[in-house]
Amino acid sequence: MSNEKVHRCENFELLLSDNDTDIFFSISCRTERGYLLPLEEYRKDTCARCYYYLPSFAFHDSKKLKYEDATGNLVDVVNNKSYEADPEIAGHPAYYTFQSELYARKWIACCRAALDCCSRMLSEPFTEDNDLSCIYLPTDGARFSGTLHCPRTWDGWQCWPDTPAGEEAEGLCQEHVYFMSQPPPCPSKLYRILTSAHLSEWKFFQCENFYEL
Repeated sequence: MSNEKVHRCENFELLLSDNDTDIFFSISCRTERGYLLPLEEYRKDTCARCYYYLPSFAFHDSKKLKYEDATGNLVDVVNNKSYEADPEIAGHPAYYTFQSELYARKWIACCRAALDCCSRMLSEPFTEDNDLSCIYLPTDGARFSGTLHCPRTWDGWQCWPDTPAGEEAEGLCQEHVYFMSQPPPCPSKLYRILTSAHLSEWKFFQCENFYEL
């Protein structure tokens, strides 16, 4: 794992040529819930869930906005107003809920990492035997040929590539998951354990308690 790097965030405009734009915006990216969402919907939903996953101590008492599953928005339950999760909006109500600027920066970094992950999902070639090759039948389960892969996905914190089912994927914790300390010289590793070789799905997540990092 000596060549592992924490991936930095870049704007999508810097990653695509003009000719690729239409194709890019028509393709979906996968979230931790197994949803394949178009880019704009993916951007809003993953950013809202980055906010949702932040620990309670990151917020002023009773100030945390509620994540609304049906819309992917953040809702102020006091005035019943709904907001798109977009940290680029100056004065976004979410900023006033944080205990300090540190946690606001964590939210921004997570949102940008999710976008970077989508870019990577679309830029890396697909294998012929990945998740899209599965045929699910009600009685017989999954039928497939070749080596089934658990699909590339954003898991709410980190990005994961296609990985052969039944194997273990390993990565480095990104800076935005460290809440109680600065990232150490040798960042903590986190793992995705693939326990089922016949269902191409990420089954179990094992890591140190993020909130204690």
